[in-house]
Amino acid sequence: MANYKETSVTGSAYQRAYQVVINNPLGGVPNITFFEEEVMTLADGRQLKNNVAGCLANFQHGATFPLINPLDDTSLGAMGSHDQVQVLLYSLYKALRAQADAPKV
Repeated sequence: MANYKETSVTGSAYQRAYQVVINNPLGGVPNITFFEEEVMTLADGRQLKNNVAGCLANFQHGATFPLINPLDDTSLGAMGSHDQVQVLLYSLYKALRAQADAPKV
């Protein structure tokens, strides 16, 4: 039996992180999980999304990774570190918290 409304399709597909969850357990090792999806763009412009396996990493003091331009996926020729990510996230939290706690005028 044939599949209902079966057609051939053309288009492109790529994978992306659509959600990031950072855990900062008291007394534990902070970790980050990237949830990923495959995005398929059909010739008519419609997009289909399917969740796929993501990745999890514990923050590691001193660990580094290459920095990539998010606009064109090219190397920036520099390294970032897990320590810098933690400092950036902590600083963002403190700045947002201060803004939220500031007296309203």
